[in-house]
Amino acid sequence: MAIETWSRLYPASAHYSGYNSLQLSAALICADTPGIDSALLVSDWKKGAWNAVTIEDGRPAATDVADDAMIANWTGPLYHLPQRKGWQKPPANAIAVDYHPARLPEVLHLPTPTEDVALYASGINVFKKWIPERHRAPNA
Repeated sequence: MAIETWSRLYPASAHYSGYNSLQLSAALICADTPGIDSALLVSDWKKGAWNAVTIEDGRPAATDVADDAMIANWTGPLYHLPQRKGWQKPPANAIAVDYHPARLPEVLHLPTPTEDVALYASGINVFKKWIPERHRAPNA
Protein backbone atom coordinates (compact mmCIF):
# COMPACT_ATOMS: atom_id res chain seq x y z
CA MET A 1 0.00 0.00 0.00
CA ALA A 2 2.84 2.39 0.82
CA ILE A 3 4.46 1.63 -2.54
CA GLU A 4 1.21 2.38 -4.36
CA THR A 5 0.91 5.71 -2.51
CA TRP A 6 4.51 6.56 -3.31
CA SER A 7 3.97 5.77 -7.00
CA ARG A 8 0.90 8.02 -7.13
CA LEU A 9 2.59 10.94 -5.35
CA TYR A 10 5.99 10.68 -7.07
CA PRO A 11 5.46 8.68 -10.27
CA ALA A 12 8.81 9.64 -11.83
CA SER A 13 10.79 8.11 -8.96
CA ALA A 14 8.77 4.92 -8.42
CA HIS A 15 10.17 1.83 -10.13
CA TYR A 16 8.69 -1.66 -9.82
CA SER A 17 10.52 -4.96 -10.06
CA GLY A 18 8.81 -8.31 -10.29
CA TYR A 19 9.93 -11.53 -8.60
CA ASN A 20 8.77 -14.24 -6.26
CA SER A 21 10.66 -16.24 -3.65
CA LEU A 22 10.13 -19.54 -5.45
CA GLN A 23 11.92 -18.25 -8.55
CA LEU A 24 14.74 -16.77 -6.47
CA SER A 25 15.13 -20.10 -4.64
CA ALA A 26 15.23 -21.89 -8.00
CA ALA A 27 17.99 -19.49 -9.09
CA LEU A 28 19.96 -20.40 -5.96
CA ILE A 29 19.54 -24.10 -6.81
CA CYS A 30 20.99 -23.35 -10.26
CA ALA A 31 23.91 -21.48 -8.67
CA ASP A 32 24.59 -24.34 -6.24
CA THR A 33 24.26 -27.08 -8.86
CA PRO A 34 26.44 -26.28 -11.90
CA GLY A 35 25.33 -28.15 -15.00
CA ILE A 36 21.71 -28.60 -13.88
CA ASP A 37 19.58 -28.54 -17.02
CA SER A 38 16.16 -29.60 -15.84
CA ALA A 39 14.57 -29.73 -12.40
CA LEU A 40 11.34 -28.91 -10.58
CA LEU A 41 10.98 -26.86 -7.40
CA VAL A 42 7.65 -27.06 -5.58
CA SER A 43 6.08 -25.51 -2.49
CA ASP A 44 2.80 -26.31 -0.80
CA TRP A 45 -0.31 -24.53 -2.05
CA LYS A 46 -3.36 -26.63 -1.21
CA LYS A 47 -4.37 -30.28 -1.13
CA GLY A 48 -3.30 -31.91 -4.35
CA ALA A 49 -1.80 -28.71 -5.80
CA TRP A 50 1.65 -27.17 -5.58
CA ASN A 51 3.24 -23.89 -6.62
CA ALA A 52 6.01 -24.92 -9.00
CA VAL A 53 8.94 -23.52 -10.94
CA THR A 54 10.64 -25.62 -13.57
CA ILE A 55 14.33 -25.14 -14.22
CA GLU A 56 14.94 -25.29 -17.96
CA ASP A 57 18.41 -25.05 -19.51
CA GLY A 58 19.83 -24.09 -16.13
CA ARG A 59 17.46 -21.14 -15.59
CA PRO A 60 14.20 -20.75 -13.61
CA ALA A 61 11.06 -20.57 -15.76
CA ALA A 62 7.69 -19.05 -14.88
CA THR A 63 5.80 -19.98 -11.71
CA ASP A 64 2.90 -22.32 -12.36
CA VAL A 65 0.67 -24.84 -10.59
CA ALA A 66 1.56 -28.54 -10.53
CA ASP A 67 -0.80 -31.28 -9.40
CA ASP A 68 0.09 -34.53 -7.66
CA ALA A 69 0.01 -36.49 -10.92
CA MET A 70 2.48 -34.16 -12.62
CA ILE A 71 4.87 -34.42 -9.67
CA ALA A 72 4.52 -38.23 -9.54
CA ASN A 73 5.42 -38.43 -13.24
CA TRP A 74 8.38 -36.03 -12.98
CA THR A 75 11.59 -37.87 -13.88
CA GLY A 76 14.23 -35.22 -13.14
CA PRO A 77 15.52 -33.78 -9.88
CA LEU A 78 12.68 -32.63 -7.61
CA TYR A 79 13.14 -30.01 -4.89
CA HIS A 80 10.74 -28.91 -2.16
CA LEU A 81 10.76 -25.48 -0.48
CA PRO A 82 9.00 -25.97 2.89
CA GLN A 83 6.51 -23.34 4.00
CA ARG A 84 6.00 -22.03 7.50
CA LYS A 85 2.71 -23.93 7.58
CA GLY A 86 2.45 -26.96 5.36
CA TRP A 87 -0.89 -28.53 4.51
CA GLN A 88 0.45 -31.70 2.96
CA LYS A 89 3.56 -33.83 3.17
CA PRO A 90 6.35 -33.05 0.71
CA PRO A 91 6.67 -35.36 -2.28
CA ALA A 92 8.42 -38.57 -1.24
CA ASN A 93 11.36 -38.20 -3.63
CA ALA A 94 11.87 -34.45 -3.13
CA ILE A 95 15.05 -32.86 -1.81
CA ALA A 96 14.29 -30.25 0.86
CA VAL A 97 15.66 -26.77 0.14
CA ASP A 98 16.58 -24.60 3.11
CA TYR A 99 15.42 -21.01 2.75
CA HIS A 100 18.24 -18.61 3.61
CA PRO A 101 17.18 -14.96 3.09
CA ALA A 102 20.82 -13.91 3.65
CA ARG A 103 21.65 -15.50 0.28
CA LEU A 104 19.06 -13.52 -1.70
CA PRO A 105 21.54 -10.74 -2.65
CA GLU A 106 23.27 -13.37 -4.82
CA VAL A 107 20.24 -13.44 -7.14
CA LEU A 108 18.86 -9.91 -6.84
CA HIS A 109 19.94 -9.21 -10.41
CA LEU A 110 17.03 -11.42 -11.54
CA PRO A 111 14.00 -9.25 -10.67
CA THR A 112 12.81 -7.64 -13.87
CA PRO A 113 11.49 -4.10 -14.31
CA THR A 114 7.72 -3.96 -14.70
CA GLU A 115 5.13 -1.22 -15.16
CA ASP A 116 2.91 -2.16 -12.24
CA VAL A 117 2.53 -4.64 -9.43
CA ALA A 118 1.17 -7.96 -10.65
CA LEU A 119 0.01 -10.14 -7.78
CA TYR A 120 0.56 -13.86 -8.22
CA ALA A 121 -2.71 -15.77 -8.24
CA SER A 122 -2.33 -19.49 -8.78
CA GLY A 123 -5.99 -20.22 -9.33
CA ILE A 124 -9.59 -19.43 -8.66
CA ASN A 125 -10.82 -20.00 -5.12
CA VAL A 126 -13.58 -22.55 -4.77
CA PHE A 127 -15.93 -22.23 -1.84
CA LYS A 128 -18.40 -24.78 -0.53
CA LYS A 129 -21.55 -23.86 1.33
CA TRP A 130 -21.05 -24.39 5.04
CA ILE A 131 -23.55 -26.71 6.68
CA PRO A 132 -23.60 -27.39 10.44
CA GLU A 133 -23.77 -31.16 9.94
CA ARG A 134 -20.22 -31.13 8.62
CA HIS A 135 -18.86 -30.39 12.10
CA ARG A 136 -21.14 -32.56 14.19
CA ALA A 137 -20.29 -35.99 15.52
CA PRO A 138 -22.06 -38.79 13.67
CA ASN A 139 -25.13 -40.21 15.39
CA ALA A 140 -24.49 -43.70 16.67
